[in-house]
Amino acid sequence: MVFLISAIYFFLGFVLTENNAKYLLAGYNTMGEEDQKKFNIKKMVSFLKKSFWLLGVVTILVGIVLILLNKTDSDIVGVITFISVLWVVYSAVEIRKPKYKN
Repeated sequence: MVFLISAIYFFLGFVLTENNAKYLLAGYNTMGEEDQKKFNIKKMVSFLKKSFWLLGVVTILVGIVLILLNKTDSDIVGVITFISVLWVVYSAVEIRKPKYKN
């Protein structure tokens, strides 16, 4: 299960591009055209690609450690995944803020 979750993260990091981000990023496609112009889509895509790859690596490492410790407790993987996703969301807040021109 751990390796499936890692594969999903790697897949998301590979598939996400600037061309399809406008359809895949929650909230972007519902923004007005003016707000979309203020949104730094390149920076967000770059950040999310790196984050998905990092989540994939962390999940694999946790899985390997659990295998080496002969543990099959999926709760640990769930907690680490939850904390990792919270970190991504928290880190993306600054990128999501639109830049207003004075």
